[in-house]
Amino acid sequence: MQDKFTENKFTTIIFDLGGVIEKIDPTKVAQSFAKSGMSNAADLFSLLKQSSVCSAFELGNISEKDFIKHLQTMCYPKTSDFFIEEAWCANQLGVSKNTMQTLDQLKNNGFKLFILSNTNSIHAKKIEKSFHQTYQRNFKSLFDAVYYSFTLHLRKPDSKTYQYVLNDAQLSAENCIYIDDLETNLEPAKKLGVHCIHHQTNEEINTIPLLRGFL
Repeated sequence: MQDKFTENKFTTIIFDLGGVIEKIDPTKVAQSFAKSGMSNAADLFSLLKQSSVCSAFELGNISEKDFIKHLQTMCYPKTSDFFIEEAWCANQLGVSKNTMQTLDQLKNNGFKLFILSNTNSIHAKKIEKSFHQTYQRNFKSLFDAVYYSFTLHLRKPDSKTYQYVLNDAQLSAENCIYIDDLETNLEPAKKLGVHCIHHQTNEEINTIPLLRGFL
C-alpha cells in the first residue's frame, strides 16, 4: 500500500456526511411530523430542498430553542420539545461498521480525512451520540477535522465554504478528493481544483473505485 500511496498525488479525502458517511432517509422526517399534525411536512425537509427556516438553522443563524418553537407552531398544541427533536432526527440511520472500518483503513494508510457537511446542531449531536453508543468511539476521532455549516456560518454550494476548508486545514486543492451525493455541491469544489466524486446516496464508500485502490 505504501508504494501505491507515494505514487498517488492525493493525500486528503473530504467527505460529505449525510448520504455518504451516515445513512439517511429524509422522507422519515416528513412522516414523523405528519403524525404531529403538520400539514405541509413534506415541504419542510428533503434530500434536494428544504424550507428557509431549516436553511437558517443549518447556517447557525437561529438557535435550537427558536427552531423547535417554530416547528411547534406547525404541530398539534403542546407537542413536546422531545417529540420535535426525535422527529427532526428521524432521517438519521447511523454509520455502518463497513464505513467505519473503511475510514480507519484510509487513515492508517496515510490519508488525511475531513467532513464538510451542511448540517445543524441537533443532527450533529445526534450522529455523535448514536455513533458513540454503537461503537464506543468518538465520531470526530475518525477525522482530522470536521466542518459543520452551522459552526462555519457557511453552506454548500457557496464556494466560500470550500475555500474556507482549504485555507483552514492548509490543504492544496490538487491533492484533495471531495465526495458528495449531490452534484450541485461538487461544481464549486471542481472550480477550485479539487478532484470530485459524485457518490450514490447511502452506498458504502468502499464501493467507490478510486477509494478501493487506496485500501
